[in-house]
Amino acid sequence: ILQSGADNYAVTLARIQTRFDFPCQLVPRDDEDLPPEVRLRLQAGEVVLHRSAIKIALPQTPWLLSLGPLPQFSTPTQAEITAGLGSVFVLAALAIAILLRPLAFQLRSVERTALAIAGGDFSARIGNRRGRQALPFAGAFNSMADRVEQLLRSQRELMQAVSHELRTPLARIQFATELLRTTEDATHRCKRIDAIDQATDQLEGLVDELLTYVRLDAETENNIAEPIEIETLLSEAVGFHAPLYPAKQFEVQVSPAALRLESYRPSLLRAVGNLLSNAGKYSRSRVLVSAQQQGTGLLISVDDDGPGIAATNRQLVFEPFKRLSHDGLPGTGLGLALVRRICRRLGGEVHLTESPLGGARFSLWIPATRSSVST
Repeated sequence: ILQSGADNYAVTLARIQTRFDFPCQLVPRDDEDLPPEVRLRLQAGEVVLHRSAIKIALPQTPWLLSLGPLPQFSTPTQAEITAGLGSVFVLAALAIAILLRPLAFQLRSVERTALAIAGGDFSARIGNRRGRQALPFAGAFNSMADRVEQLLRSQRELMQAVSHELRTPLARIQFATELLRTTEDATHRCKRIDAIDQATDQLEGLVDELLTYVRLDAETENNIAEPIEIETLLSEAVGFHAPLYPAKQFEVQVSPAALRLESYRPSLLRAVGNLLSNAGKYSRSRVLVSAQQQGTGLLISVDDDGPGIAATNRQLVFEPFKRLSHDGLPGTGLGLALVRRICRRLGGEVHLTESPLGGARFSLWIPATRSSVST
C-alpha cells in the first residue's frame, strides 16, 4: 500500500479485497476507539487483533489498515453441549455395564455360594458360565472353599480318631483302678499301680503329640529360617534316639560332609527324629540316615532292615492314628503324620519306598528356603 502511493490506495485496497471474504479498508487512526496499550503496540509496528479485526498501522501516515471483522466460528448452544455430554455418559455407562456384567454375575454366585457354605453345605462351589471365561477370583474362591472343606474333614476325622485313641488308656486306668480297690496283696497292688503309670504315660504322650500336631502351623510360622549343618543335625537326632535301641546300629552318611541347608531347624529335627524312632522300632539290627544335595533342596533318607511296608499301605501310614500292626510297640500313631505335616509346612515332600537294606526307606525332600505353605 505504501509503495503504491497515497493516490493509489483505493486501487490497492480493491486488489487486496479480492483475496479476502471480509472487509479491508483504511481508517484514520484518530477515528478508531482503541485502548492506549493497543495504540502503543501499533506505533511499535505490531499487528494487533482488536474486536475481531486485524489492525495494521501504516508508518508515517495517519491511516490504519483494518481487516475485518473476521468471520466468526459457529459455537454449539448450551442444549447441544448438554445433549452431547449426555450421549457420551450414556454410551460410557452402557460400556461399563457390559464389561461388569460377568463380574456382577460372579459376585452374585459368590454370595450364593458363601451363604450355602455358611448354611453347612461345604461342597458348594462357584460354577462357570457357559461360553464365559471364569474370572480369577472365582477360582481363588473355589480353591479356598476346597481348602476349608479339606481342613474341616481332616479335623472331623482327627477328632473321631482322638476320641477312639483316648478311650484305650482311659479304660486301662479305670480298669486298673477298680482292681486296685479290691486287691489286698501288696505285690498285685504294685502291679496295678505300674499299669496305671504306664497308661498315664501313654495318655500323656498322646496328648503331647496331639498338641504338637495342632500347634505345628503356628510354630512353623513363628520360626526363623537359619543355616543348618546337616551332619550336625543328623548326628544330634541319632544321638538322642540310638540309646533307646542299644541292640541296633545307627549310621549317618552325609555327602558332601559340609552340606548345609537354610530352613527351620526345630521342625526339621522333629521330622528326622520321628523317622529315626519309627525305624528303631521296626528294624532288625541296622538304621541308616543319609543326606545329599538334590536340585534346589536337600534329600534326607532313613533306611532300616526291618520287614518293610507293602506298597498298598504306604500312603496309609501317613494318616493320623493309622497303625498297620498292633504288636505292642510304643507309639501314638501320629509320628509319621507329623512328618508329612512338617514337610508340607516346609514346602517339601515325603515318600515311602523299599530300602536297599530290605526294609522301608522314608525320604524327605526339603527346599533350601520355604517356598510354599500347605497343610
